[in-house]
Amino acid sequence: MHTFAFIKYIFVNELVTNIEFDLNNFVNKDFFVEVFLSLVIRQMCDGSKSVKSTLKNTTTIYRQLIAKHKDSYCNNISYIQPKLPYAQQTALYECTKVQTAYQNNTKAHFSTRLRRILNKMLKKKERLSNLRERMTAKGSTEEAIKEASRKEISNPCIQVKLDVASKNVPDAEVLDEESRSDISALLSMYPDDYRFQKRLSFL
Repeated sequence: MHTFAFIKYIFVNELVTNIEFDLNNFVNKDFFVEVFLSLVIRQMCDGSKSVKSTLKNTTTIYRQLIAKHKDSYCNNISYIQPKLPYAQQTALYECTKVQTAYQNNTKAHFSTRLRRILNKMLKKKERLSNLRERMTAKGSTEEAIKEASRKEISNPCIQVKLDVASKNVPDAEVLDEESRSDISALLSMYPDDYRFQKRLSFL
């Protein structure tokens, strides 16, 4: 579905250039409808030409953002806009499905992806491997290696994830300043009163 793909394209490209891009303002059905309509040629029977003078400010903002990325998206995939009668009605129907798919995808995969990002920042695999090599070279037992891995690496990593799940920027030695800054930017995208559901599910 091009609407869903184009939405992701817009979000990813905005975040690449601006980590503080306010994603929360665009994850909604109204924006999705504008994305859908930008990808089709509307027929006159829609009456869509007559509403231009009464556009809401948010609609103008949506369209400006979409226009910023439309040409590059269409060129990259050689997309040709189809003609579509009753585009507005179709967009409202299709974007209800897009919104549901987006929400379901986020709920299903957010925790997994966040865990992977944090583990990469924490260099968990690398640090566990290095610790095992050092202790093996010293003749340490498997039990001692596991205990050290848990105490020195796994437990601090879990604490970092608990902090992030509570929307706190971790103040941990296992994270460098750049990683803390990235986490802070990520958390700042969410409203102050937002709370992650099932916050321990990604540990």
